[in-house]
Amino acid sequence: LVSQTEATQDTVPCHPCPTSPRTAQDTLEAHAERHTAHMESMHIAESTKSRYKTAQTIFLRYVKLPSTRAQHPEWYSEDGEFQLSQFTTAGFKNYLSMRAAGTLPQPQLGPRSRQLGAVLEKSLGNDKSALLHLFKQRGVMVPAGFDEEISVWMRGFRRDVSNRRQSGDLKAEPGKRELSFDVYCWLARRLLETGDVFAWCYCVMTWNLLCRSDTTSHVAFSHLSWHGDALRVAVPKSKTNQAGESPAVAKHVYANSLEPAICPILALGVYSACTTFTESPLLYPGSHQSQRFSVALKKAFLSSAEGMAALQSAGLSSEDVGVHSLRKGGSSYALSGLAGGGPSVVSVLLRGEWSLSNVHRRYFKHQDAADQFIGRILAGLPLCDARFADLPPRFEVSLSQVGMHVREGVTTTFSSLLHHHPTMHAVLRHCLASVLYHRGFLEQHLGVAGHRVGGRAGRPGLDLLLSRPALSSSSLRALVASGGSCSVTGMRASGLPPHVIILRRQSELSDLITEGQAGIREELRNGQPHLANSLCDRLLAELRSAGIGGSYVTADGLGEVLGRVRREIQESVLAAMSSPSTAPEPASSSASASSAAPSPSPSSSSSSSSASASDRQLYQLYRWPTDTTQEPTHRLPYGTRLPCRTLLDAMSIWYLGDARLPPISSLKYGDLTSSGERAHLTAWRTVFREVERILQEYARDQWSRFRSGNATDTAEHRALLVQLYHDVIRPRFQEVSEDTCSSTSASVVVGYEPYQIRSAQRKISTIAKELRKRKRRSLIATTCQAHTPSRRPTRRRRRHQTSE
Repeated sequence: LVSQTEATQDTVPCHPCPTSPRTAQDTLEAHAERHTAHMESMHIAESTKSRYKTAQTIFLRYVKLPSTRAQHPEWYSEDGEFQLSQFTTAGFKNYLSMRAAGTLPQPQLGPRSRQLGAVLEKSLGNDKSALLHLFKQRGVMVPAGFDEEISVWMRGFRRDVSNRRQSGDLKAEPGKRELSFDVYCWLARRLLETGDVFAWCYCVMTWNLLCRSDTTSHVAFSHLSWHGDALRVAVPKSKTNQAGESPAVAKHVYANSLEPAICPILALGVYSACTTFTESPLLYPGSHQSQRFSVALKKAFLSSAEGMAALQSAGLSSEDVGVHSLRKGGSSYALSGLAGGGPSVVSVLLRGEWSLSNVHRRYFKHQDAADQFIGRILAGLPLCDARFADLPPRFEVSLSQVGMHVREGVTTTFSSLLHHHPTMHAVLRHCLASVLYHRGFLEQHLGVAGHRVGGRAGRPGLDLLLSRPALSSSSLRALVASGGSCSVTGMRASGLPPHVIILRRQSELSDLITEGQAGIREELRNGQPHLANSLCDRLLAELRSAGIGGSYVTADGLGEVLGRVRREIQESVLAAMSSPSTAPEPASSSASASSAAPSPSPSSSSSSSSASASDRQLYQLYRWPTDTTQEPTHRLPYGTRLPCRTLLDAMSIWYLGDARLPPISSLKYGDLTSSGERAHLTAWRTVFREVERILQEYARDQWSRFRSGNATDTAEHRALLVQLYHDVIRPRFQEVSEDTCSSTSASVVVGYEPYQIRSAQRKISTIAKELRKRKRRSLIATTCQAHTPSRRPTRRRRRHQTSE
């Protein structure tokens, strides 16, 4: 108004008129009135006004019908004009009933078979709002009780529709169905192959933004910016934020270098390079871009037998799919990984800008971290894989070192767009990197379905792309990299959950291990001749020093020489394994003993692992003839039998082993051949469970010293075992006569009284049998004491107890 006033005052001296001040004032007042009327009309969106106009046209056509005039003459004046003030609520309910039944002429709404339940239910509410708007426009008072009576009718109509859905007369799910991720991938690939780059980019952006189609059609270049490793799209207005009461929502869109067909950055790059832009601020200029994409969507499915098969496999038909199916499918796909660490429901609702009344606006705020996580999921990156953290294709040069040829490549490729919108340079630089990275994929798929150009099959989209000089530059393609991390540009992956960070670290360690194994194999391959020569020289030297090599060679002498060489090789291997450069150490006898202990403390286990490797024996693994694999997995040769020893000798073999056997405590049932030997191992375990319980109770300090590995060598370990046997074990296993052991009273042990087993010098199997008998007798005695009757038992009961 100020500028217009100044302009009017400037023009007054040029056109002298006695009424010029009054004319200027009238012009200002007229402009203010028009501005006020425009602001008042802005409380209703243009799309809503269009729907109101359509509904009002249908209603006015209904009241002009001869049949309506004949039935309701009171609605009309004497000259036959419709009087809105005479219109009644009952008449509008009859009108809605005719609309619901489909008996009202409505040629502009399509045939009667158009989804009677869901669509007409929504349109009937629009008819009510349109009529109220008509009353307001004409300045007519609404009939008394209009809202209440129409609301009651609408509730009854909804209940009737629900009953019809329950009975199967109507579809169970109203509206459009959601697209599954597989169908979405097929649709994106199909649009790419047909060469419709607009529909391809529109489809991928709608899925990733998780927005309505109308929001996608109004994305402007000023809404796009590049932040870190993602494209940020600002959405200042939506259906739930039409008045701008909430701040603009910034949604993050990520690249997918694993599936180029659904990569939004690649789709945006191809669309920007193949489109001629004007001064329009919109990314998709035009007034009906949503309808344009809807036509392309239907055509993609209906024109392909593969598309119809994809819909049928998902349980859909062509009538179930629409533009809104992308929004429903994206939200369902984002929440499908909830059990595997996916995003929360609230984060998806905030991304999709669904309303949660006042709770949504007051307590739940949009956060970048949650939105970035959802952006990576919607991009199609695998959630349970380390590649979920992949970076987008980029030029491996720092921001300060972006060469002139990179800038020229961006300028020449997107000349039309940069001419009108130069602020898009940062976004288009990553788009160019993505197009260069996926050039081979585009050559195979872009426009392969064929378009008729000049009477022959052609690929205009690909031809237009290849005509750009930057896309044929090998020097630019050499600078493009993808995935992993980038130390040059400092780009870091955002929106990563904790489990993906762990998976990424595990993947890096796996790569390091693979590289190390390859290096070890190469070193062994290169060192095999040297190892063979040194082994032959060592054998010849030993043979000469042993006096073998004269007239004849004896088997015993050769075996002794091979045994010495074998021991030297074992000692060298142990020395190499115990070096600081090698993390794992071979299993020791003390470690095996600790594995058989009840529950050693962490300090004892750590100290036992510090024993010198030279005092330990190396036990090899064996392969049996019955094994299906080539790797040796058994700690004993095939057919090995456990020895029959007394308790003192068995303690040494159980914990320390000998020259032939590893510690028996480290054996498993799979290391023994027959079932009898497995039963023998069970007897050993039964005995030493009791032995260790006695040692824990009566010699805790000495037992802890043995388990902690503080003994300096194996001889000291054996001496400590002998001392424990004579001081603790043997007194507890006292010798008694066979007749004493046969009595029930002598066999029952109460508390920790001495065990009355016949002899500690008996074999392990015999001791195990006596322990089992003592356990059974103790259980019987305890059971009899617990079930002693209070009265004198009968003769039958006494006979039964005697038999027990």
